[in-house]
Amino acid sequence: MIDILAISHASIVAVNRTFYNRLRDRGWGIELVVPECLRGLGEIKKPDPPQGSDLPIHFLELKGSNPRIQRYHGIIQLLEKRRPKIVYLDNDPASLMACELGWWCIRNKAKLICQSCENLSLSLKAIYHREGARGLLRGALKNVLVRISRLLVAHVFVISEDGLRVFQEFKFRSVSKIPLGYPESIFHPDKEKRLRIRSENNLKDLVIAYFGRLVPEKGIHILIQALAGLKHLNWQLMMDEFDVNANSYSNEIQMMIDNFGLRDRVVFIRASHAEIGAYMNAADVVVLASVSTPVWKEQYGRVIPEAMACGKIVIAARSGALPELIANAGLLFEEGSVMELNTILQSVITSPRNFETYKQTAIERARGSFSVEIQVTQVEKIINKLK
Repeated sequence: MIDILAISHASIVAVNRTFYNRLRDRGWGIELVVPECLRGLGEIKKPDPPQGSDLPIHFLELKGSNPRIQRYHGIIQLLEKRRPKIVYLDNDPASLMACELGWWCIRNKAKLICQSCENLSLSLKAIYHREGARGLLRGALKNVLVRISRLLVAHVFVISEDGLRVFQEFKFRSVSKIPLGYPESIFHPDKEKRLRIRSENNLKDLVIAYFGRLVPEKGIHILIQALAGLKHLNWQLMMDEFDVNANSYSNEIQMMIDNFGLRDRVVFIRASHAEIGAYMNAADVVVLASVSTPVWKEQYGRVIPEAMACGKIVIAARSGALPELIANAGLLFEEGSVMELNTILQSVITSPRNFETYKQTAIERARGSFSVEIQVTQVEKIINKLK
């Protein structure tokens, strides 16, 4: 018998196991379930192998492509063998997986905890308002699953104020907000790494950076347009390297960079999540210009607390959870406003000393609210109440 069996798609990436390793280090008997592979967006991701510091990991086959109805082959057999007191599912309660695990927990006097990124109302009325009639079939499935899981889930962790409202609306018995904790060993001010990365990549001017996926919702096109009006100033843009043939948006961004004459200002990087902290240290400003759609709004924006922890000036759209992450530790602009972002960037580029105070405020806010140690402490309080 163990204390906790954790189930996490995200933990195919080794650094995302830090949270579970910290729980183990605090004395919990915990083991982890990770997919043998993760399919999505035309690619197959294989998990990072177990690291020397990792807790015990079970690699199971994940069946199904729709996150709402996916299930792990052999999960019930593993539960019967390990007999956990707590099942910790890093997945939404409105899922077949949560229902399957919840029934096992009820029958075996265990507790199911879910961790959800959901931040859009699951009510059919709200879904119809957002998506029209075409969204009602998916919405009906969500409603059935969430109403079943409400009876089975002991606690739901969410990552935003909107998430709290989603599950309180359905009267889940216990819901609380936690951060997606960043690893302090990776994200912190580091002058040595800053100098090395800047030297290796010929970064000499003030560096504005974007880290993350190349998709329209992240608003890279807004950042490019804002910078296009600042060519008379000295700056460089650092961003993740992308395949121009990957999707139409990749091609659009490539064309924008060329059409605005920014090619010589852009430095493309290729780095794993474990290496991003070094590149963040090389930057001066980190921007996230997220844009909401009828079916999505920024759920968290993990890059923001990571950049804050590195002592960067962070600039973000008033989109989803971003304002509650930043508070007074950075700069916000209206979602989709190229003009407002342009004005903020111009001020930072021309008078960087005026924004120095944001750096220390950002470090303090990140350490005090968003580190993995904070996440572990908050989760542990709930586990202690449930066990």
